[in-house]
Amino acid sequence: MVQDTDFRQSLDDETKNAMHDMLAALEPFRALRQTMPLQYIVSFLLVALEEGKGVNEYAERAGVGTSVMSRHLLDIGERNRHMEEGFGLVTQRPDPMELRKHQMMLTPKGRAVAHQIARHLKGRKYARVLGVAGGRGS
Repeated sequence: MVQDTDFRQSLDDETKNAMHDMLAALEPFRALRQTMPLQYIVSFLLVALEEGKGVNEYAERAGVGTSVMSRHLLDIGERNRHMEEGFGLVTQRPDPMELRKHQMMLTPKGRAVAHQIARHLKGRKYARVLGVAGGRGS
């Protein structure tokens, strides 16, 4: 077993700033649920980046099965898979070209979360450029 007796910081400032940026970007999800699963965050981001796709396309992009992605999208939608209140971040609508399929879209609440994420990241970036407390606290 290797013991590390060197207690110096092992990450450079740039890497630490990136870690702080990630924490800031996750804050809107933590506000919704302190223990928000990463899979829900990834599902939300996939929809936010490319609205209008179906469950199959998002599942393929995430590298998970269709049934898994379907559950994640239900849970971050209006009603979760147990028919309880979901997070309300995404909704589905029938695909006008193929009515058997559904397209996933952000809800107004989902768009608000996306904008909050962007504000957190932009605020941290500008704070670092201006040299304000290393960009922390945005």
